[in-house]
Amino acid sequence: MVPVIATMFTQVCHNNSIFCHAIIHLLSSM
Repeated sequence: MVPVIATMFTQVCHNNSIFCHAIIHLLSSM
């Protein structure tokens, strides 16, 4: 499950780096 989420985030990164950075920050908070 984790690799799938990581892949999804990577694709989102290509589309919107700001959104990707926000997601990483959010995950880091958890």
